Amino acid sequence: MPSGKQILLSVLQEISQHNHKNNESGVVKQGLGISKPNVFLSDLFSELMEDDVLPERIKKRFPELTQEEYSGGLDIIWFLLSAFQYWEELKGVENEGVLDKKESERLLKASSRQLKLFGEDILNGIQNRENI
Repeated sequence: MPSGKQILLSVLQEISQHNHKNNESGVVKQGLGISKPNVFLSDLFSELMEDDVLPERIKKRFPELTQEEYSGGLDIIWFLLSAFQYWEELKGVENEGVLDKKESERLLKASSRQLKLFGEDILNGIQNRENI
């Protein structure tokens, strides 16, 4: 069964997904990135985080934000970006990095069906309350 990450990567593939093998370590990664210069977005963002100093423009826009909260926010963004990456070290839980398209479609259809039923249940509940 494909992971949600694999399905999202397949949807975003044409926009900004690429594979990269580090020749020195032999580690394979795939994820969101800028294809031509072969840069992962998580790696780019890591470089942007390097200073870890709350910029003046951010202080002006969010005066209550502390340095600690700013750093925590940057960490969350990095975790979100890196969550879409395939790491060879985790291939056991990533179906060896191979996306099973047939299984992906089945999972998406089942999820869509469940979300539709969930929405109908909510609407029915709201209508029932209005009739009380």
